[in-house]
Parts: sequence; structure tokens; C-alpha cells
Amino acid sequence: MKEYTTGNSKVDAMAQIQLTGNVIPQIWYRTITKENGKPHLLAIAVLSDIAYWYRPAEIRDEGTGNLIGYRKRFKADMLQRSYDQFAELFGESKRSVTDAVIRLEALGVIKREFRTIDVAGIKYNNVLFIDFFPKRLYELTYPDAVDESPGLEPELWQHDPVPKFCDRGPENENTLSQNFVGGVTEKRERGPQKKGEGSQNFGTRNTKITKEITTENTSSSSGDDERMIRECLVAAKGLYAEETISAVAEELRRHDSRYLKMITPPFFLEICKNITEHAAPYIVNQTAYIQKCIENMISGQKLSEANRAHRIRAENQRMNQMYQCTNMEELERRICSN
Repeated sequence: MKEYTTGNSKVDAMAQIQLTGNVIPQIWYRTITKENGKPHLLAIAVLSDIAYWYRPAEIRDEGTGNLIGYRKRFKADMLQRSYDQFAELFGESKRSVTDAVIRLEALGVIKREFRTIDVAGIKYNNVLFIDFFPKRLYELTYPDAVDESPGLEPELWQHDPVPKFCDRGPENENTLSQNFVGGVTEKRERGPQKKGEGSQNFGTRNTKITKEITTENTSSSSGDDERMIRECLVAAKGLYAEETISAVAEELRRHDSRYLKMITPPFFLEICKNITEHAAPYIVNQTAYIQKCIENMISGQKLSEANRAHRIRAENQRMNQMYQCTNMEELERRICSN
């Protein structure tokens, strides 16, 4: 068997070592920072561990080795972790770990939820569960891509809640049919200039704006919507029945395009999961049920964003009352000047 070499023995040796586990993108040192702008190393480490647990694990056929689906790594609907576990893992104090988790929550990438659970008949209070928002993680990992996204309204970039990935096995391995429709583009043309036209309007010249409807090209907004739905179809393939996936995708295409920007693969999978778990005869009108699921999820996202905006407003008011500062930058300048 032919052996390949890079010409460097140490690099060749590294080829024999398979590194697995937590991943830390370099950009996090710029996007996950303390209030002074320095990288929050402990928060970065904690986030990398949380992201690992939320990455789906592959399910492969024992006979063929082919990929047949995905499953979640944790048991409940959210990841259950304690501050003590994080402290022991990273060799830090419980207080430091708590501050790091709170910082991640302030960034909008996670959300803490304290529950009462029953284990073998014994109740445990204030058990920490961590919800995770992949869309916000994408923003922190690819800030340039988010900043350059055309036509993206800030109010539609919701940080919470993002529905969880499901852990169901494959139900249908048929190939999905992906048919996409055309759209409308707007074309602006300069109108013909007539001699003397506009002379009574301080010399300004008129331009003629025409709209041309085409079926060959799609507008940027409809193209973005279809790309997202395409990603959702890929994510759901093999996890749910083709009929369920197609029905959900069709209802999403009928929905208001402004709200389609909120749709993510986890969102799509959550709807498919609800449809599958409440299949006929429990649901008489599947179309109406899908519409209700979409409306409820969007309403929940709007409410969460409104609550988040209220918290930020309250924090700013408290800062103004205590330090007579309107924002964090002004507070930092005042501290440095003293």
C-alpha cells in the first residue's frame, strides 16, 4: 500500500491522531467578549461544550454502514447541566462559571431554565436546563455574512426560542421532490427625455419607472425563502414521512414572506414532529393544524423578542439611574477617565 507524506514527520504523525470533541471557531474570540471587549475565554469554552451536546449524532445502519438518520445526545428536551459540572470540567470556580453562563444568555445564544424534576420518587428543585439557539450561534460565528445579508429586517432575527432538534428515527427514505416556483422581479428603466420637459420644476428631469413581471428570474426575497425551505427539506429528509414534509413545506410557501425569514430547520422539524405525533385520527384537518403550529411558533418568537427588548430597556434605565449613563460605552469612558 502506497504511503503518502507531507515531507514533515511531525505533520505526518498528526495525520494518525483523530481529534474530536469541542470545537472553538477563531471568530468567537471577537464576538464572545466581556463588557470591556476582551475575549471571554471561559464563556467560549462553556459554549463550545454546549454546542457539542446540541450537535446531532449520526445513526448508521449496522449492516451497510449507511447514514439513516440523526439523534440527539441528551435525554430531555433540553440539555441538563449544573454549574458544578462546568466548574469541574474547566477547573474554574462555580461563581466564574455562573458568570460565564449568564454572559452567554445575555448574548442570546442560550437560555437558562430551572425546573423541578422527579428521580426515583425524589423531587429535585432548581435543576438547570440549557436551551440553545443555533440561529444566534450562526450570527456569532459568521458576523460578516449576517451584516451583508440584503433585505434582512432586524426584527426578524429572533434569538429565542428556537425549537429543539428531534430525536425520532427514520420513517421514510424516499427521495423528496423539490419543485420551486418562479417569482417577480422589478426592473427600472430610464424614460425618454423630452425637450423642455421639467423646465418648470427647476430643471429636474423625470425618470420613468416600469415594473416587468418575469417568470425566468426570482426576486431576492423569494430566492432567500426558497433556499431556507430547501435547507429545511434536506434536514427533514429521512426523519419524517414524505407526505408530512411536503405538506409543511407547502403551507410555509403560502405564508407571509416576511415571516419566512424566521423559519429555520429546527423550526421546520418541530412542526413535522408535532404533525407526526398527532397524526390522524387525532387531527381532522391537517392543513389547519399546520397553520396553527406556524402561527403559534411565530407568536412565541415575537413575545420572546419583546420580553428581551423589555429587559434591555430596564437595564439601560437602571444604568442611567445609578451611573447617569445612557449606554455601556459611556460608562466605560467615565470609569477610564476616573
